[in-house]
Amino acid sequence: MKKGEWLEAMDKDGIKIWKHILDSDETISKLYSVSSLPQNLVIDKEGKIIAKNVNAEQLAALLQKIIK
Repeated sequence: MKKGEWLEAMDKDGIKIWKHILDSDETISKLYSVSSLPQNLVIDKEGKIIAKNVNAEQLAALLQKIIK
């Protein structure tokens, strides 16, 4: 997918809750060992993965913990 198409799809779907990254040169994929899609990662301020492939309930619980 081209960057313009990707940005348009996010805008159309109203996805603005979290940061999205288009890793076209695979720098981030290599850094965090992402080998398949879809995949989600929760990364803390230091760049450490604190959760991987969480569902909506798990993400909500994790965010509640982090925000407190």
